[in-house]
Amino acid sequence: MGHQGLRLSYSEALWAETRACGVDVLALCPGATQTSFFDVVGTDAGSVGKRQTPQQVVATGLRALARRRPSVVSGRANALLAKLPRLFPRVVSVKVAGGSLRPAKAA
Repeated sequence: MGHQGLRLSYSEALWAETRACGVDVLALCPGATQTSFFDVVGTDAGSVGKRQTPQQVVATGLRALARRRPSVVSGRANALLAKLPRLFPRVVSVKVAGGSLRPAKAA
């Protein structure tokens, strides 16, 4: 399991342990977000789907907190990629995820 999977598992476990204590824990997994990140790295190669504004990501997180969810994936393309492993055999999920990260071919 990679770092992101460990953080998600840890956050969800922490959510379960603290529910009765009045502590809110949320693992917010945003997709590509309109920040200066892509300007700094000089490429859009890691951007999957349409970028969300920071305000959209925050709104997704606040809705999930209000619904007392342990985790939420923000952004439609990101949420779809997150669900692939449950819907398809692993080899299909890996190929789709890999293809979505490949740079677009110049027209």
